[in-house]
Amino acid sequence: MTTHEMEISASTVDILHHPVCPGTILVAGSRIVGIRETAAPPNRFILPGFVDAHIHVESSMPVRSEFARLAVVHGTVATMTDPHEIANVLRANLAATFMALSFMALLVIPKL
Repeated sequence: MTTHEMEISASTVDILHHPVCPGTILVAGSRIVGIRETAAPPNRFILPGFVDAHIHVESSMPVRSEFARLAVVHGTVATMTDPHEIANVLRANLAATFMALSFMALLVIPKL
């Protein structure tokens, strides 16, 4: 038997195989340690977070921390950021600017 600290009941959405099943998610710390199917469907859903595969954070206009706050409440858990507009202005300071982000960022910067 798995030790868990919290149970979350919801209909779980399997985006690979497409079933929606009522269930209970078992959580220990910050990790899902199990999923149990249940008979009665709850009135809420759990599904994987959205990864936005191409975004220009600078074009969305808010500061980075505000962008992160707004994106996460809509299910976005990660973004693949294309910083070309910032790179056009900052050039060498681009990496330092992104290192100061209030959320985690992974950059791939082409050699100039």
